[in-house]
Amino acid sequence: DQYPEVIPVDDPKGRVLYFTGCATNYLFEGVGRAVIRVLQRLGVEVIIPRGQVCCGLPIFLAGARKMALKNIRKNLELLQRDDVDAVIVDCATCGAALKKEYIHILEEMGESSEAAEALGRKVLDISQYLARFDLGKLLRPVAARVTYHDPCHLLRSQGVKEEPRHLLRSIPGVEFVEMAGADVCCGGGGTFQWEHPDVASGITGKKVQSVKETGAGIVASGCPGCRLQICGNLGEDSIETLHPVELVARALP
Repeated sequence: DQYPEVIPVDDPKGRVLYFTGCATNYLFEGVGRAVIRVLQRLGVEVIIPRGQVCCGLPIFLAGARKMALKNIRKNLELLQRDDVDAVIVDCATCGAALKKEYIHILEEMGESSEAAEALGRKVLDISQYLARFDLGKLLRPVAARVTYHDPCHLLRSQGVKEEPRHLLRSIPGVEFVEMAGADVCCGGGGTFQWEHPDVASGITGKKVQSVKETGAGIVASGCPGCRLQICGNLGEDSIETLHPVELVARALP
């Protein structure tokens, strides 16, 4: 509601649909603002479709299969646009849903997956889309040591690994440090952290230790669930948890 449906730019270099997802919309509005600010500076017109609903993956995984189908059909209807370069997502789970899981869910429920397949070909994580641009010349230095955690839904479901790292390294002044086991689960796993807290805490403890061993002041990750799990277990240590695009936006003059 903070933005119009169409956020125009002069002489657009591209046009994208932006699927905000529930976490960005309700929990991490700073991520959404960063996405829009960076895309605007790059001359990209952003369209935020009104009426978009939860991607449906949490609903489906909770067992409410028919309820999830309503969301899937609604989002497919809204996101079928031939006049855009890409459908942008900043949440690893939403990206996995739109790019891969809609196809499997519809097939499993005996419905046509043709529209979902067409959508999947257009879905890009924000880090993938930004990799098309030369960001270095636009950004001012940010003095920070940064490490990165690979969300399972981004790395394993979508195969996105290098683009977020490239994004972080493109920021002048950033010292990027790879943590041990960056691609190991943070222990969140959706509702796993609440259903199996003892197991989750053991996994998360190892992740937090890996973060601290880097000496980084910022840990970046493209999954809101991972961010909550890591941030909530860092204790009193003054380590920020950010989405990579938030750091890019911070570097914009």
